[in-house]
Amino acid sequence: MVEVVVVVVVVVVVVVVVVVVVVEVGLVEEEEVVVVVVVVVVVVVVVVVVVVVVVVVVVVVVVVVVVVVVAVLVVVEVVVVVVVVVVVVVVVVVVVVVVVVVVVVAVVVVVVVVVVVVAVVVVVVVVVVVVVVVVVVVVVVVEVVVVVVVLVEVYINLLKQSIY
Repeated sequence: MVEVVVVVVVVVVVVVVVVVVVVEVGLVEEEEVVVVVVVVVVVVVVVVVVVVVVVVVVVVVVVVVVVVVVAVLVVVEVVVVVVVVVVVVVVVVVVVVVVVVVVVVAVVVVVVVVVVVVAVVVVVVVVVVVVVVVVVVVVVVVEVVVVVVVLVEVYINLLKQSIY
């Protein structure tokens, strides 16, 4: 409302000043003052309308640009938040998978090592038992052979003595 009053006052002042100057300088006669007033009013109104339209257009453009910038910033912020959440979820999943894989591999390695150690111990025990048995058998056989040989010698000696 205040803007309209200001525009009307400016138009009236400009018209009065222009009419007074034109009449005083003598560019027009007093009878043509009405024509001059109409022309000046039309020119001033056109200028005011053009200025108002330009101001409105500039304000609208500024508002649209601000809204677009704010919208872009909001979208970018949402995208950044989504990207951060996705990255965090992916990192957590990867860490969990790596931990599970490491634990499974560790368990498998421990089981394999235990099985191999037990197998080696069993093989060593079996080999030792077999070697001990073989040694005992060989010793017994050798002793038996020695005893038999000694007995045969004794028998031969006894036979020789009995013949003589």
